[in-house]
Amino acid sequence: LHLLPPPEGLSAGSSAALHYLNRARALGEDIVGYKQTPALLRALADAHQAQGELPEAYRWLVQANLAQRRLQREEASQQALASAVMRETESARAEAQRERQLAEAQQRHAALEQRQVEQLQTLLALGEALTAELELPGLLRLLGARLQAWLGSQAAQLLVPAEGGAWRPLLDETPQLVLDTELLAHCSAHAAAA
Repeated sequence: LHLLPPPEGLSAGSSAALHYLNRARALGEDIVGYKQTPALLRALADAHQAQGELPEAYRWLVQANLAQRRLQREEASQQALASAVMRETESARAEAQRERQLAEAQQRHAALEQRQVEQLQTLLALGEALTAELELPGLLRLLGARLQAWLGSQAAQLLVPAEGGAWRPLLDETPQLVLDTELLAHCSAHAAAA
């Protein structure tokens, strides 16, 4: 401010710095929401002190200190608000994650219950069909068909171990079906365990 040329009409003994500082302060007061900065108020205090106007310098220095405290309170308040927003965001994110995991667990549980219901329905239908069939060949054909449906395989045949580790159809009159390797392995594992 000391490098600025003195304004026209400045009286002798007046400070160009004070003139420009007061002009800047007056312009700021016309702006809605603008608050005088501590730096501007300190500069006014320094300019008054340089002119020997100590009561005026003191008044502006007090204003500068009050503005500095206000600014620090506002910054602290903004930091506290930002911290609270971050905590709320993290809390909401964690809650959403928990809800997502709970929904996934419920979905898995519902799918498991549905599979169990389907298996029980199949076993019930099998039990009803078995009680209705009295002849062994028909009973075994029915059992094979129901097991095929229950296991979801494309084909099934009831096999029994033969000599030499081979497998043979349980009923000679049943037509040969393409064996599902998963079913064969399942049956082999059960036969070996028995």
